Amino acid sequence: MIRKELIFLIFIKMIEIKNLTKKFWNHIVLNNLNFKIEESKITGFIWDNWAWKSTTMKILATSIVDYEGDIYVNNKKLRENIDDSRALIGFMPDQYWIYQDLTI
Repeated sequence: MIRKELIFLIFIKMIEIKNLTKKFWNHIVLNNLNFKIEESKITGFIWDNWAWKSTTMKILATSIVDYEGDIYVNNKKLRENIDDSRALIGFMPDQYWIYQDLTI
């Protein structure tokens, strides 16, 4: 079964990821990931469960801030412009792991 995740990219001209690496303890879950999404491109991640997709999306949504490599959103470095990036990127995972007590 493929795990479904949604991302909403709003008003983003470009996303570029360079040498993105993420380790949990001694386990490498992302190893030098590189890609670029140009303006007006619809892009999706499709892969098996428990692969690199969720971690990459959590990093883009700034839920994970401890990583190696560089990410640029609209030509601005993500680490240096977290608030600006949060205003542009929304992430809705299939499991609500951030706000366990959130009610509507």
